[in-house]
Amino acid sequence: MKEKNIKTILFAGDSISCGVGAKSPENRFSTQTVKLLNENSDGILYVEKNIAVSGSNLCDSKWPEDNVSAYPDKLQELVKAKPDIAVIQHGVNDQTAHSSIGDFGWSYRQFIREAKAALPDTTFVVLTITPTNRRGELALFHDITNTIIQEIAAREGLLLAQINLALDQKIDLFPDGVHPNPAGHLIMAETVAATIRENRPQSPEKFDFIMRRAGHHRIMSYVISISEATAKAGISCFYGISRDGFTYSSYGPVTFESPFRYYLEPAKFQGEDDFPIPQGKWDDYLCNLTVKLPSTGGRKVRVKIIL
Repeated sequence: MKEKNIKTILFAGDSISCGVGAKSPENRFSTQTVKLLNENSDGILYVEKNIAVSGSNLCDSKWPEDNVSAYPDKLQELVKAKPDIAVIQHGVNDQTAHSSIGDFGWSYRQFIREAKAALPDTTFVVLTITPTNRRGELALFHDITNTIIQEIAAREGLLLAQINLALDQKIDLFPDGVHPNPAGHLIMAETVAATIRENRPQSPEKFDFIMRRAGHHRIMSYVISISEATAKAGISCFYGISRDGFTYSSYGPVTFESPFRYYLEPAKFQGEDDFPIPQGKWDDYLCNLTVKLPSTGGRKVRVKIIL
């Protein structure tokens, strides 16, 4: 019998990675992720290593105790473990531990940069934050941190597991409003396992952006504006945003604006299968495109940008 190639998957995170809400260790998403990958592993045996600490933050904090924050404390443990794959699930507790948006973004990217520099052969998977039933400032922090995680994934070439999308409108799977139940942990595991199998790194040249909250969202110098009505109707998703176009789905109009000086000559939009896309506005001075995209009714539509 051929000996299997052993690969270690390390999970760094908070109480969700520890398995709170899963009712048993074997139900937590990290353990189920490894189980799912081993069901069709093509000669690879995946082994779990979990260094999560319940209550811990991504940012440097003395809560819930000294030396348990992801950056800089757990970073050292991650590097020492030398995993083949590192899965990062953080951000939930930073909402309530008085972390600032600036500190979260800086600490998260430093964590990733230092880990990548020490472990150039490790594959990094980052997870968007699970949905929340919180309102007001905490809900706003939640959505901004999800934008930060998506941008860091693009800038650092990481795998991105869209947990927030997978659990959208499934707040009933969070009995206490924070921790998923066994069914929620399974959805997380399926999403992470699929992300690892797909192996589609984000990049500055081609990245995804998913958001439900209304407002003007900036990512990679693009601005994506979602109205209150569109946000209330459903989540807006953009896949493979690049100079050549993107695929999107929405439940209402969404305004899409390209970076400045991204196109040095006028360009136009073209929807697949004659899907009607307005030609939008070309700015001669800023050399960018702005278009109000129509609702797709939730189905994915490919849009080409043609020079």
